[in-house]
Amino acid sequence: MAGTGWQSSDLLTKLNQYIGRPASGDTITDATKYQYLADAQQEVIGEMVALAPKPFLTAPFDISTNTTDNKVFTFGVDGDGYPAFPMNCRIYPTASAIPDWPLIPGVDYLDEGTQIRMPNNLTLLYPNLFVYGVFVPQEMSGTVQPVLQPPPARILIVLRASANFAATNGVRNANSLTVMEGKYRQQFNYWITTIRKHFRGGGALRPLVSPLLNSSPGTGFGAGNVLW
Repeated sequence: MAGTGWQSSDLLTKLNQYIGRPASGDTITDATKYQYLADAQQEVIGEMVALAPKPFLTAPFDISTNTTDNKVFTFGVDGDGYPAFPMNCRIYPTASAIPDWPLIPGVDYLDEGTQIRMPNNLTLLYPNLFVYGVFVPQEMSGTVQPVLQPPPARILIVLRASANFAATNGVRNANSLTVMEGKYRQQFNYWITTIRKHFRGGGALRPLVSPLLNSSPGTGFGAGNVLW
């Protein structure tokens, strides 16, 4: 059962409070406000992924069958029907190669945004093509819930949307814009620090449980212990 307090409808309520709009009978429709929230979520996640992508990683999946010629491979389709675009990802030749031995872009494959291509016009060179990365989430709405984790961090969506609302049509309210930008930056700094430290600490057992992390990087296929 989904928790309460940070679902899309809750964010709409909080947005109305921050921007001083009525919950009903407003000339600005809920659909418009949800669009502000949806745009804000994409902004927040984009900014966070640039600094701390690991908490946003999705489960690895194989794209070796997403092809028509065995040379070009796509990432599928996202929740909004667009070709899936990884914001941050690694490609692996097998599931057992994850996370230590990724393929090297520009050497083992060519990066073309929403697809990858085998080099030198070759067909698939590897047993599989597993993708482990971060993808653009489905756009939030009244029926599509926000995905930012942990849920209390979703206050960032509200603050970003409030600042964007204040800046609509030039500057709708310059004072509100300044206040909301300040609140957003303060909260963002707190949450990005928390998220970056998500699994930090300890580490005494790492040499015992993960000897690959202490091995020397190779060259070419599978080179380097590349971690985020």
